[in-house]
Amino acid sequence: MVISRGGDFMKEQTHHWIEEIPFPSFLIQDGLIRAASAAAYARLGYRAGDLMGKPWNEICSSETAEEPFPPADDTSDPRRSSIEQRSLFRASDGTSIPMAISAWPTTFQDKAATAVLARDLAEKEKTEAELRESREMLRVMFESVAEGVAVIDLEGRFLDMNNVMVRLHGYERKEELFGRNSLDFVVPADRTRARENMASTLQSGYSGNLEITLVNRQGREYEAEVSAAPLRDPSGRIIGFIAITRDITERKRAQEALRRAQELNRILVETADKAGEGLAVFQEKEKGKLVGIFVNDEFARIVGRSKESLLGREVPSAIPREALVNTAGRGGEGARFETTILREAGEEIPVDIGIGNTTYQGKPAIVLYVTDISERKRQEAENLQLQESLRLYSNQVLKASKELLHAIREFHSRESLVQSIVGKGLLKRASGAHPEPVRIDEVELLTPREVEVLQLAARGLSNKDIAEELGITVRTVKGHLINIYSKMKVKSRTEAVSCALKEGWIRLEDMGPGA
Repeated sequence: MVISRGGDFMKEQTHHWIEEIPFPSFLIQDGLIRAASAAAYARLGYRAGDLMGKPWNEICSSETAEEPFPPADDTSDPRRSSIEQRSLFRASDGTSIPMAISAWPTTFQDKAATAVLARDLAEKEKTEAELRESREMLRVMFESVAEGVAVIDLEGRFLDMNNVMVRLHGYERKEELFGRNSLDFVVPADRTRARENMASTLQSGYSGNLEITLVNRQGREYEAEVSAAPLRDPSGRIIGFIAITRDITERKRAQEALRRAQELNRILVETADKAGEGLAVFQEKEKGKLVGIFVNDEFARIVGRSKESLLGREVPSAIPREALVNTAGRGGEGARFETTILREAGEEIPVDIGIGNTTYQGKPAIVLYVTDISERKRQEAENLQLQESLRLYSNQVLKASKELLHAIREFHSRESLVQSIVGKGLLKRASGAHPEPVRIDEVELLTPREVEVLQLAARGLSNKDIAEELGITVRTVKGHLINIYSKMKVKSRTEAVSCALKEGWIRLEDMGPGA
């Protein structure tokens, strides 16, 4: 729309044109508002007619605080043409609204006047402020993220980066890296994968996390995780990449440490199972409530319950709860003791219990080691009985005459124990002479291995120790003892050794020191 610079065009009709224009517009004369458009009333919040006769400088606080273009007689002067300037308009509620005004000199009722058009800048300035804020936020994010961020062109050259990326590559200033190819910092073995990842990013629009080895300016290699996305211009054309790089060296070390710990844990659990040691971990979930978070097969067998019934449940009643609670309150101090537990089936068995403190998922936990010592207790009881019998018989022998003792020792020094028992109760001498009959005629022939087992049993060795001494299994030792008991018509190793000692088949020195 063109406004004539001549003064005779507007005349009486100027105020009608001003009122009908769809933008905030005004006609000003002698510093007063003579006409205003409907848009001006609407934008400033005045009722129709309220602006008429108001001083211009009360409504518009422009830099001049006066008529933007004071009227002049020569309205055709080109210098009086429109010039846009920023001004603040006062709305009816007192708020200020920024507008850009353009003004032209004209005439109204044959007097010099000024026509003003106003363009609302509030939305524009709000948008510009938001844009500035967005850019500042982007800059802060760019520099504040813990990962290295870089802008890379399609050839892989660095265009920009944050300080984290600069430090990752071993530099002090980003300008030192501008123009350098990012692939120069990838170890040769991984460069092909890096190029393939860039090509995949162009095709798919995003790359997954690629783990590669990078090398910095000082030559130090480190594990990194790289992800990238295409960078597009306003038309949507791909012009480069946004690459995010994370140093995962510590994470890799932690993962390796975790893997080793898990492997060690697996070995310990398997070893505990094979060694017959129950292993369980309990943690306090509620005040005073310890529940199982791990148990191995042997622990479940010892307490007589399934693993599933122990996990997530309170400590089984078979385990003395007081010991667990006391240990939990002693920090790093553990405990070990022997006790008797009552299994779920009602069977009472002796066990060795070890309790220690640890942490699980950052919270205190209790480790419980339980070993079934039923066999050990049985052997201990049997050995005590045997030792007592041997002590009694030893005292009897000591009371015998020195001559008889000397004769027995001399006799057995010439005969090996294995060759001495050759028939039902008969002793075969090395000279080949016929021996005198023994006092227990019913004794059957003992094999050489049974003689060895009997001799070791006389020394107080347990079945396990005898097995290790002879290189046989515990089950085989038990079989030999059963045969010995049957042939000698006795019920225990104590009776068997006692009988052999009385009959002279076993010498005192064969029974070890202290016999």
